[in-house]
Amino acid sequence: SVKNSIRNLAKRFFSDYQFIESGDRPWTINKISIDNREMWRVEGRWETKSVNKSGGGPFISYIFYDESTKRLFHLNMLLFNPDGKKLFFLREMESMVRTFSINYKKPSRISLRTIVLIASSIIMVFVFWSLWSTWKRQKRLTQSKMEKAKLSD
Repeated sequence: SVKNSIRNLAKRFFSDYQFIESGDRPWTINKISIDNREMWRVEGRWETKSVNKSGGGPFISYIFYDESTKRLFHLNMLLFNPDGKKLFFLREMESMVRTFSINYKKPSRISLRTIVLIASSIIMVFVFWSLWSTWKRQKRLTQSKMEKAKLSD
């Protein structure tokens, strides 16, 4: 079922959290459409498993598959605002989802010419560094010899 798949997804990627499915407000899962994109909207409550990092609050998740990029997107929003109003922040998060866009470009292949140019640049830097360090070494040796000659006079 969809709920079991979403539950498994949550357990896999959010292992430090547990999602509460009972009580006065159980999970809701609805199939919706935003900008002609079919997706699942999951809403409920979450809390941390750790006693040291106690926290909890509402969550909203949107899960959809993008055919053009062949990727599954899971936009998960956890709200932690103890003693504060949550509706404003939930609406802000909702607006972020409504403005979410996918600008994916497949990585292009690097041409042989580009590889040769990069390799040539690396070689030139290495040659320059070798010449420079040899020059610095020679300069130090010359200065050292001059100082010894001055001391012996």
